[in-house]
This record gives sequence, C-alpha cells and structure tokens, in this order.
Amino acid sequence: MVKRLPWILTGAMAVGALLLWLNLRERDQFEMGSLEPVDGAAEAAQDLERLPPLTVRHGDHEHALEVVEQRRTLTLRDRDGWYRLFWAGDEIYHYKELVHLAADLQNATAVDPTGTWRIRVKAAAAPCGTPPPVADLLYALRVSDGATDGIPALSYRCLAAHLPTVLDFTWVLAK
Repeated sequence: MVKRLPWILTGAMAVGALLLWLNLRERDQFEMGSLEPVDGAAEAAQDLERLPPLTVRHGDHEHALEVVEQRRTLTLRDRDGWYRLFWAGDEIYHYKELVHLAADLQNATAVDPTGTWRIRVKAAAAPCGTPPPVADLLYALRVSDGATDGIPALSYRCLAAHLPTVLDFTWVLAK
C-alpha cells in the first residue's frame, strides 16, 4: 500500500488539476445580462414602431389600435459544465435589449434564448360608436439561421464557431 501511495496522490492531483483547468477555461462573460429580472419597457416601447400598423376591421369600419401597455422579457440560459462542482447549476440572464442577448449568445455555455412580448391594445374612438374590446397580443421570439415568418427584429452576425454566421431574431404572433 505504501508503494502505491505516490501513484494514488499523483492521480488525485491530476484530477484536481484537470477540474481546475476546466473551471478556469470556462469564461462566463454575460456583460449586459442581469441575474435579476429587468424592466425593459422603455426599450420595448422604442421597438413598437417595427410592428406593422395595428388595425382591426369590423363591418365596413376600420379602427386604429393604440397600445395601452406592453411588457417584453428576454432571457438566456447559462448552462454550466459537469466540472463546476461547487457552483454547478444553470443561471438565467435577463436583458433589456435584443442586441445584448444576441451578443451574449456567443458564449459557449449560452443556450435557450427566449423572449415574450405581450402588448395590450384598444381600439381608438371611431364614428361607428362600437369599438372592439381591449385585446392582448402575445409575440414569441424565434431565433434561427434563416428568415422565418413573423416580424423581423434583428439579424446578428456571429463570430463564435459554434453558431451559424448570421442569426435572425423574429417576433412571431403566438395568440
């Protein structure tokens, strides 16, 4: 047993050195993300102009819709490797701007970009006197390597080897 002790200690130190090297190699640089939910209402309000004109038609009347309130959430998951023994676990980062989420998506451990945009609209006053009721629109964020049906939000050129050259971010009407 005494003759094997140096080999056992060398093996234990090698495993420790490997874990240390793997932990130091993984750099989590989520610069614009926050671990706490953020209020991106002002940033989302600036993006409302990208939506097509909101109108609703009933009978021969067309009503312009005005936005009463809106809320947008953008999140990205940071998946830690198995070698993160003492702080293993996924973190969820929250963003105000879509371009910041796209930039942080280039981290090797970043996965599952998601977003929802809930917009509450009501009909503007019209001469017919029967405005449609207040309605909720829900958009979901779709990230792909090619254009999809929906409202284009951002095309982002990626420099990371594990991602396509260009990622397209699109808002798709969910309901």
